[in-house]
Amino acid sequence: MTGLIITGHGRFAEGMLSALELIAGPQNDCIAVNFEHEVGELETDLQNALDSLYGCGAVIIFCDLPGGSPFKTAAVLTQDRPDTAVIAGVNMPMLCEIALTRTFQDDLSFLRDSALRTGREQIIHLDREKLMQDEEEVTEGI
Repeated sequence: MTGLIITGHGRFAEGMLSALELIAGPQNDCIAVNFEHEVGELETDLQNALDSLYGCGAVIIFCDLPGGSPFKTAAVLTQDRPDTAVIAGVNMPMLCEIALTRTFQDDLSFLRDSALRTGREQIIHLDREKLMQDEEEVTEGI
């Protein structure tokens, strides 16, 4: 099964993992790496997470921000590892999709592309006018 690492500023990673487990249940081979102090500490923590997922066929690292320290550190640590993917801009729909899909699909390219597609598709704007129209149709019937 593909291993997952979630990382980000502050306790972002811990919060995302907590929410993921509430929605999708306990996650094996999934590690949260918070970035609360120094970049050197983040590098050590990410390397330890990668090392602990060594037995996984591949690893996807989900980062909060493109260009942020967690993303840059993950990029450097995985530059010689074709068995890893680093994705920035993680959101809950993409994380849930991959957490559930990785139990039966272990192709890194498939999982990476699925995460990116789901992440984009699940960003929406609440259209209140359409919502009101839909509610009227439901209450009025056919």
